[in-house]
Amino acid sequence: MRAYVDEPGVDSDRQTETLAQVSVEVRTARWAGVPFTLRSGKALSGDVAEIEVVMQPVRHLPTGFIGDASGSVLRFSLGPDRLTLEISVNGGEDPCAARN
Repeated sequence: MRAYVDEPGVDSDRQTETLAQVSVEVRTARWAGVPFTLRSGKALSGDVAEIEVVMQPVRHLPTGFIGDASGSVLRFSLGPDRLTLEISVNGGEDPCAARN
């Protein structure tokens, strides 16, 4: 994608921003410390309406869990005729499968 200033009819002296991002928060006990980030721009990767929920990392893994303790992610991708849900979970190889 070409630069905004290279578009026909755009005055390069205006230095118009083509990306906007704002982070907001809801000041309640339940949502304290949870940022909501809204982003819009010309050269982002396609038309995307997405909600991404990133969980805090856990302090330790319970017995039986393997892998790292990073926070899980829920991602909802929205479109005019679709809804996609992507879930990242702690996993890795199933310890029971190795015994068979």
